[in-house]
Formats: sequence, structure tokens, C-alpha cells
Amino acid sequence: MLDTLKGLIASKKAVAMIVGVLMGAFGKKLGLDETSVTQIVGAVMAYVIGQGIADHGKEAVKAKA
Repeated sequence: MLDTLKGLIASKKAVAMIVGVLMGAFGKKLGLDETSVTQIVGAVMAYVIGQGIADHGKEAVKAKA
């Protein structure tokens, strides 16, 4: 369990996704308007998708080596 949490915290995509979920849930309580929350969550989603595309195929290259 502890190793799983360490791996999750080390993942940039997981940390970004956690931040995005927290901003979506608590953005209005932090005093942000709906447009700002939507923009932040959208930027986080774009980052996670972009990082996923960048990481695509990395494991295949490692397996061949």
C-alpha cells in the first residue's frame, strides 16, 4: 500500500489529476468564479492528456532494450 502511494505521488500525471479534481470540487469555496475553475481544470486535463501522449510508447522502448 505504501509503495503504491509513493508511486502515485511520483507520477506527474496523477498529481496533476488530483489537483484538477480538488480545484473542480473546491474552486468556488476558494473564491474563484466558475470561468476560472473551468479554465484551470481544462488546463490540467490538457496537461494530463499531453503527458499521456508523450509517454505513449516509452514502455515499449524500455522493453526492447
